Amino acid sequence: MRSILFAALICLIPVLSWAFPAKIIRAVDGDTLQVANLLDGQVSRVRLYGVNSPETQQGFGAEAKESARAFEGVEVELAAYDTDRYGRTVAVLQLSDGSTVQEHLLSAGAVWVYTPYCKKFMCLQWQGLEYRARISGVGLWKDADPTPPWQWRKAHQAN
Repeated sequence: MRSILFAALICLIPVLSWAFPAKIIRAVDGDTLQVANLLDGQVSRVRLYGVNSPETQQGFGAEAKESARAFEGVEVELAAYDTDRYGRTVAVLQLSDGSTVQEHLLSAGAVWVYTPYCKKFMCLQWQGLEYRARISGVGLWKDADPTPPWQWRKAHQAN
């Protein structure tokens, strides 16, 4: 029985994350925020897990950043999942009401679900939020066919 329990716990290890209280200091862009760890005061850049916003130079990039700026000064529970190639913590930021920053940005039409990297169960719910924003024509979905940032970056690589 103990070996079954141990095996079950080992299977959970990849989905566990570490979390701590943090305060959002500023929006760098629509999917990157500067946060302060409320336990030790350390300031770092956080890449929002599972979403991707238009690039700053791209159409709706400034609006996406402005949507993220609405969370400046807000305290969150930061659940870190990874570190990206730029050294940013990749995390979900949960608000005091249980919702996430990602959910609010998706509902506002400020970001896409970044499906190649959004693999957790919550991503299915997030796809529904993106769909509702799309059919409502809010945010970047005011454009009939907005260019996803991963396509925009590829098209502008050589420039």
